[in-house]
Amino acid sequence: MSPVAIAFWGAFFGSGVLVLAGSVLLLLRSHKRAAAIGALSAAVPVLYSLMFLGWLAPSDRDAHDRLLAHVTVVSGIALSMMLLYLLGWLRRKRSAVRSFAVLCAAGIPVLVAGWLSSPLTSLLLSCAFTTALCLAMLVAGVRYARAGRRMAGSAVLGVLCIFVGSLCLEATALLRGAVPWPVHALAAGTGMAYMAIMGAALWERVSYAMELRTVMALGPTYDTVTRMPAHSEAGKVVGALLRKAGHGQRIGVIAVSIANIRLLESLHGRAAQNHALFVCATRLRSGVPLGAELCRLGEDGFLVLIRSPDDVQQMRQVARNVRRRMMRPVGLSTSVEIEPGDAHTEWQPEIGVGIAISDAKMPPGNAVATARAASRTALSYASRMGFCDSTTAKVTEVPLEAGDTLGN
Repeated sequence: MSPVAIAFWGAFFGSGVLVLAGSVLLLLRSHKRAAAIGALSAAVPVLYSLMFLGWLAPSDRDAHDRLLAHVTVVSGIALSMMLLYLLGWLRRKRSAVRSFAVLCAAGIPVLVAGWLSSPLTSLLLSCAFTTALCLAMLVAGVRYARAGRRMAGSAVLGVLCIFVGSLCLEATALLRGAVPWPVHALAAGTGMAYMAIMGAALWERVSYAMELRTVMALGPTYDTVTRMPAHSEAGKVVGALLRKAGHGQRIGVIAVSIANIRLLESLHGRAAQNHALFVCATRLRSGVPLGAELCRLGEDGFLVLIRSPDDVQQMRQVARNVRRRMMRPVGLSTSVEIEPGDAHTEWQPEIGVGIAISDAKMPPGNAVATARAASRTALSYASRMGFCDSTTAKVTEVPLEAGDTLGN
C-alpha cells in the first residue's frame, strides 16, 4: 500500500476514534439512543474497512472470503438501520422491529445461498445484496427528499457515500489489494464523509433533545428566543449564586439595556425583533467569560452574573467587551420566510451597560434592580457604561479607554 493510501486510511480511522469519543460523551449526558447510533456509525465502517483491507482477516483465502461475506451482510443491515434512523422510520418501536425483521429476512437467504456455494461466490452474493440495499435506501431517500422531509438529503448523501465506499473496498478485496492508491483514497474519503454526515445528523437531534429537555424542565421561565432563563428567574439565579459563593463572597452583576429594541416590532414586525434579540443574545454569550450566568432582564435587556470577581477593573473589562460586541450593527430579516443571513434592514442597537457588585447581605432583587438602573442611566453617557457604587448608591460613568470606540 502506498504512503498516500496509508495517510488517507489513517485519517479515516482517526475520524472513527473521534466519533466514538463523541458517542461516549453523549452516553455520559444520558443520550443513550444517540450514543448507540453514533458508536455504530463509527464502529461498523471501521470494522468493515479493516476486514476488507485484510488487516483483521484470516490468512486462508477461502476462510477470508467466507468471513467477508458474513461481514458484508451484517454491515449492510446495520448501516441500513442507521439510514432509516435518519429518515425517521425508527421513532416507534414497532417500526424499528419491523424494519429490522425485513432486513434480516432478506439477508439470511443470502447467507444460506452463500454456504451452498463457493467462498468467492458467497462473497459476490453478499456484495450484490449490499448493492441492492444501497439502491433501495437511495430510492427511499430521494422520495422523502422530494416530499420535503427533514434529513432526507443527508440520508441520500450517506447512501451515496456507503455505495461508493463499499464498491471500492469490494474491489480491493476481490483483487487482493492490487488496486491503485486513488481507490483507497476514495474509499477512505467516502467513509469520512459518511461519518461526518451521521455526526451532523446526530448533533441536530441531540441539540433538539437538549433544548426540549430544558424547555420541559423550566417551562414558562425559559425564554426560547434567546435560550436563557426568563426575567422572572433573575432573582432566583442571583440568589443561587450568592448561596454558592458563601459568606463574605461577592458576585459581579452586569445589566444590559437595549433602548430601541421595542421599536423594532412596530417598525418591522415581531420577526425582526426576535431576530435582533437572538443576535444580541449570541453576541452576549461570546463576550462573557466562561462560567458566567446569563438570563433575560425584562423585555429589553440581559443580565450577566460573574461569581467572585477579582476586582472592579475585571468587571469593567468584561462590560467593555460586552458593549463592544453588542453595539455592532445587526442585519435583520423582516420575515420568517427569509433565509438566515439575508438582511433587509440594518439596525443599530442602543446599548447601556450597568455594573454592580453584590454580596450576601444584599437581597437578590436589589442587586438586579441596582444593575438595571445603572444600565438605564448609562444610556445617557458617552461611553454607554455606568458603575453603581454599593456604598454610596451613586452611578458614575466608566470612561472610554484610549483607542476604544463604540461599536468596534
